Amino acid sequence: MSNLINLVLTKKGERIMQPAFGWGGGSLLFEPNTNDFVDELEISFKRDVNYWLPYITINEVNFKTVEHTIMMSAKVSIEPSGANKTITFDLSSGGTTITED
Repeated sequence: MSNLINLVLTKKGERIMQPAFGWGGGSLLFEPNTNDFVDELEISFKRDVNYWLPYITINEVNFKTVEHTIMMSAKVSIEPSGANKTITFDLSSGGTTITED
């Protein structure tokens, strides 16, 4: 699960020699909250997890946006163990809170 947390908290371009690594959802905090915004978040999250962490299957992901805050809950399965986890990220301009179930 630490690899998923690392991916989510890493901004694209932040990692030396791997500029495409990361999700960078936190960099989207100040983007306009349009109808397509949540769809863009979900698509980019799934794409980056599938590329960088192919052993993690995303079973469900939910986003909620409030002014300058992105709340994301992801239910994932980790292969080959088949472990099921739910992880919640609360990304805001004041920092990030992570909760694992």
